Amino acid sequence: MSIRGIADRIGLDYDAAVEAYCGDVPALAEAIRAFPSSSGMEDLRGCIAGRRWQDARKAAHDLRKKAEKAGLGQLAHEASLLEEVSEEKMEADFMKLDSLYGRICRIIEEEKL
Repeated sequence: MSIRGIADRIGLDYDAAVEAYCGDVPALAEAIRAFPSSSGMEDLRGCIAGRRWQDARKAAHDLRKKAEKAGLGQLAHEASLLEEVSEEKMEADFMKLDSLYGRICRIIEEEKL
């Protein structure tokens, strides 16, 4: 399937992403394909598990920037929320982010872009 075909399912604003990549759809596809392995989500998971809240905020920021670069707006938004949330809510909000991340990664893998 094409990127356009899965755009809505992964929270990608297709037209904006293609514009950001200057019309280079293969480069956009490569960025999306590479995203799961380069996102830094494992670092964020480790910070949450270790209750290292400041490090978790930094890892969420990094994830947000990488999601933005790949055009994954919905994921970037959820990561930005984690950057600002109180420590008391961080684990619960992380679960929502992690669920969305997992869904996006499964779609990317299943569709074999």
